[in-house]
Amino acid sequence: MQQAGVAVVGALGGIDILIANAGVHSESWPEHFESAEYRRIMEVNYLGLLHCMQAALPDMQTRKSRVIVSVASLAGYRGLPRAAAYGASKAAMIHFLESARFHLRRCGIRVVIVNPGFVRTPMTSGIDFQMPFLMTPERAAQEICNGLMRERDVIKFPRLFAAFLGLARILPYTVYDFIVEYFWNRMQARKK
Repeated sequence: MQQAGVAVVGALGGIDILIANAGVHSESWPEHFESAEYRRIMEVNYLGLLHCMQAALPDMQTRKSRVIVSVASLAGYRGLPRAAAYGASKAAMIHFLESARFHLRRCGIRVVIVNPGFVRTPMTSGIDFQMPFLMTPERAAQEICNGLMRERDVIKFPRLFAAFLGLARILPYTVYDFIVEYFWNRMQARKK
């Protein structure tokens, strides 16, 4: 990434906007735990963001109107079944970006966190349950562009799903666990 950062600055004269959008997913079954898989997901999703930022920040700190955009996920808001590894990596991204925002703002760099729901991509093609509010990549890209034009610090979509998961962040654990367990059991029953 360091070499790529140098190459981009050399070819284009600098970096005005960094869009860090790397992600892998693998269903997590903690009762059949493989820490190597969790590490792989964390290395791509979370450490990938850190490597991108490390490569871009030296140049970005010398420029005006700089923006870092990173694609995390609504899955990073609270624990969800089969998403322990993916959700943890996205939660780490959200936490890091929220913290980094305080420091980077003082350097004139705006940090934008994108938290999408389910988007129809090769990554979601292997998911075997009905994904709520599944969006096309084109629609997701439009949501991101709209949020950037409106200078939002957090871009989350689809709105209804984001509102539900945003509310879930403040629910007491017992209430949240009850709701998720109820819907998880219904999904499992439908598959039988």
